[in-house]
Amino acid sequence: MVCSRCRSIVAISATAVLCLGLTSQAYANVQTSQETSQSITEEVAAAADNAAADKPEASAKTTIVKDGTAFEAHLENATVKVPEDASKGVTASRTSGAAASTSITVGIGGDKEQAGKLASNGSVVYSGETTGRTVHATKDGVRISNIIRSADAPNEYVHKLTLPNGAKVMRASEYQLSGEDAENSKAASAQTTNATGESADPIVVVDKNNMLIAGFGEAWAKDANGKDVPTNYDIKDGSLIQKVDHNQPGVQYPVVADPYLWIDLIDSAEWLQRDEGWTLSVTPTLWARANAPGYLIGVWGWNELYDKYKDVGRGINTNIGGLRDQYICHQQFAFFKDRWNLDEWRPDVSYPATVAAGCNPD
Repeated sequence: MVCSRCRSIVAISATAVLCLGLTSQAYANVQTSQETSQSITEEVAAAADNAAADKPEASAKTTIVKDGTAFEAHLENATVKVPEDASKGVTASRTSGAAASTSITVGIGGDKEQAGKLASNGSVVYSGETTGRTVHATKDGVRISNIIRSADAPNEYVHKLTLPNGAKVMRASEYQLSGEDAENSKAASAQTTNATGESADPIVVVDKNNMLIAGFGEAWAKDANGKDVPTNYDIKDGSLIQKVDHNQPGVQYPVVADPYLWIDLIDSAEWLQRDEGWTLSVTPTLWARANAPGYLIGVWGWNELYDKYKDVGRGINTNIGGLRDQYICHQQFAFFKDRWNLDEWRPDVSYPATVAAGCNPD
């Protein structure tokens, strides 16, 4: 005979074992779910990285870190804040120069159900059934990738833009230069088009004073085999829209479509003293080179250079016109050089004369 107290102990023990079994199973299920979620996160991040491996920004990645309920990265001249909620936008805020505190927000294009997670490569990943998204910061900007996972995914990806008061987004070709710059640009554009067969025409953001704030890299999309997929940008109702014609025979998924916002055209500059006099040796960013040849990009690059370095070291206060022409000439015709040397002692001649002298007038 088993006493009632013993039966109670047995019953309690059995219940405890049963509860322990359920708890262990529930924990295992949660752990498996978390591992699966992280695995998907890593797969989406890897797909974006593989597709962008040959792009200018690929060698200048910056790690994003968790900051409360959001994510943050610090660039050379800006801070990037990335939301946890994919229905919101990525905000890049300048931290130096005349445009300090100026912010641009680019919509990620997802929905509230897509919660950002950090991947091991330092990017933020938003998983989705037909389209995943990633955000990766670089030294000079931020990359937002749409990872199109199936033929059922949309063909248009809308990235809403929130710009500073009075700022506008446009094609560089829509920007109107005036006076001598207009004449120089027209002549230089014809010359470079004849020489290269094309001229850069990026989408840019300018402030209320028509000063460059930022720009977007050329639209591109690739399938899982690295094959180019037809794509282009449109600007509509304050948004950047990337159209991706991925429903093509032979396309292998996932397809990665990649808007990239670049912030700077100047990487660094330093004054060097030579026998002839002083030289301002400039290193342009990868995006200055990517947007070559371009007279207007040269004008904007010079403005940024002057803003950043006019009071640094020797300062830009002698032969400013001559240095400006030399800089724009390098952007137009000598962009392949590692450094663009602007010689203070060279004569201030016309821009056509500077070009004729190979950017180095005597």
